[in-house]
Amino acid sequence: MLFNKKNNYYDKLLLLTFFEYMFKKGGNEMRKNRLYLLFIVVIVLSLFCVTPLLAKYFHNEKNNFGVESPEFYFNSDLLEIPQTNGVYPQYKLNDGETTISFKLKNYLDEFRFSNIDIKYVVKITGEVERTEEGIITGGSINDVIVEFNDLTTGTYKVEVNTVSPYNVTLKADFIIKEEDDAFTYTVNDAIGSSIIQVIITTNAYEGKLNIEWPANVLPDNTDELLKDAIGKNNFFINVSENAEYSLIFLKQDVDQVYSKTDIKVFK
Repeated sequence: MLFNKKNNYYDKLLLLTFFEYMFKKGGNEMRKNRLYLLFIVVIVLSLFCVTPLLAKYFHNEKNNFGVESPEFYFNSDLLEIPQTNGVYPQYKLNDGETTISFKLKNYLDEFRFSNIDIKYVVKITGEVERTEEGIITGGSINDVIVEFNDLTTGTYKVEVNTVSPYNVTLKADFIIKEEDDAFTYTVNDAIGSSIIQVIITTNAYEGKLNIEWPANVLPDNTDELLKDAIGKNNFFINVSENAEYSLIFLKQDVDQVYSKTDIKVFK
């Protein structure tokens, strides 16, 4: 330390003597040189005082940034953050499916991932209510698969909230439909007819239907639904609910009469 606090009086006396010497002794040229010397001394002393303060400031700022701005990413393959108008995704499961499954992730891509652990809570409400908690480990790309099994028919709301370090909410609705075998079909044929007409009424069914026919029956290649079935004796079509479809098949033997025993439609 340049000055001793215990000898404050003598320090001041020494400083006054120094300034008196700098400005009163010698000629103008000498006083001018001493003034330059004094200026340099003041600059050097200022640097000694200010530099530690600046170093401490930058160190503190660096530490604050590391605590307040960690890398944080949290998203899902199906759930989303609700829009400002409250809208979020809704999904319909295929008939017969009773499991809701989705993925929670701590990354956006291979370069951007959370460097901290993420605690989350998943809640599903509807015909049943369940809650699950978990942690996605940070520091690398990680994800978890959340599943709710053996669910009954109905609409389920799924909400995921992060507990720490930040609050993020993801949502989605899932609709489980009852497996419906209510579609019907008829096979219209007669002796002497060169064609067979198959009429499918879907009622509440929506999805895939399989069709099989005998080898001596040919699908009509002018039918939009059957144009890719040429050369086959089975095919599938996608149907919508509450719709009716008419399919035409060509007979090689007009005296043969075909029924639902010969031409089958099933899921």
